[in-house]
Amino acid sequence: MNRWSAWLAVAVVAYGALWGLTGLVGEDAVRKVVHASIAPDPSGGSDALWPAPEDEAAASSLTVAAVAPFLVRTDAAYHCGPLCGFSRSELFLWLPGLVYELAVIREIVH
Repeated sequence: MNRWSAWLAVAVVAYGALWGLTGLVGEDAVRKVVHASIAPDPSGGSDALWPAPEDEAAASSLTVAAVAPFLVRTDAAYHCGPLCGFSRSELFLWLPGLVYELAVIREIVH
């Protein structure tokens, strides 16, 4: 194994380790930020995007996935009946202690 191959192997292992770290720690940090931003208003405001617990007809989901080292994608959806709902996909940069929204990939409101 020559020196170039050894460096390539180290780079591949480091890339995988950083991706794994993003999946283990970054996903949870981004999930907390996104959930806090779309949680219902405790005062009962009508423009809340996340369903209140007593709303039996509403359904919601939040999917978070590390798509590369330090990049996390979220897919949030809220459905409250025919022609009533919200869907949003976002891309976040995650660094330890920092969550920054890079882009809104798709947003649908009906």
